[in-house]
Amino acid sequence: MSLSEEIMDAVGYHGNWKQRFRHAIETGTGDFVVEQIKNDNQCDFGKWLYSLSADEKNSSHWSNIQQLHAKFHIEATRSLELAAQGKHNDAENAISKGSNYAILSCEMTMAMVEWKISLSDTGNLTSGSS
Repeated sequence: MSLSEEIMDAVGYHGNWKQRFRHAIETGTGDFVVEQIKNDNQCDFGKWLYSLSADEKNSSHWSNIQQLHAKFHIEATRSLELAAQGKHNDAENAISKGSNYAILSCEMTMAMVEWKISLSDTGNLTSGSS
């Protein structure tokens, strides 16, 4: 699978995780644990991101995405902590449109698309791990 395809799959991982997380915050149910959420390498997206080759990790795209993803997880942790304290409205607000969580998520997705486009521009469509 090409890196370009992997990137689009990873965007899907991120979207699926966000749906599950939003459901957990809204319903107060789910298997999310603060200590795991804090770490940006425990979700499927993070596992993929950190599994990339050293060459791919040296990319400015990778660095930017890793930083955005880590910040995203800090915001998710904040929301989960609020929910655990029984502050459900605050927890939902922390992940609502316009929140840092939502802004970081959008910026991360846009950065992923930019990375994919940059691969098309350079003709470098294969992953170093293929």
